[in-house]
Amino acid sequence: MHRTVQCLSAQNLPSQSCPLSSRPETHATCRQTDCELHTSCREVQVKGGVQKDGEHYIKVQSKILQIYCAEMQSGFPKEYVTLRSGQTDNYSEVYRYRTVAESTAAAAVSVGSVFLILIRAFLSKSSKKDVH
Repeated sequence: MHRTVQCLSAQNLPSQSCPLSSRPETHATCRQTDCELHTSCREVQVKGGVQKDGEHYIKVQSKILQIYCAEMQSGFPKEYVTLRSGQTDNYSEVYRYRTVAESTAAAAVSVGSVFLILIRAFLSKSSKKDVH
């Protein structure tokens, strides 16, 4: 969804100085068919002919988000938001619960950590009212 603009000299070599008159517009309307944004992974699959799981730009309530499309070989692909910061910021830890008094019942809890990479997103029309 981003374009790269590079200033070239008369010899077609990269240059650091471009006159303002030769610079392209900052924003321009995309007139290519691949600029069309889909609204779900199912739409990417059907209209775009994509059968491989991976990241795609999807329009969600007028915002463009990068969504991971999984199970693209099935009739019901699923959407996930990729958590870019990785395991250092996206995790949950479970500690053993201890009681102060022996007469109090303690809950049996497994101890460990969960590291999050993807979070499931529900983009169907029925759940759009729940997206904030």
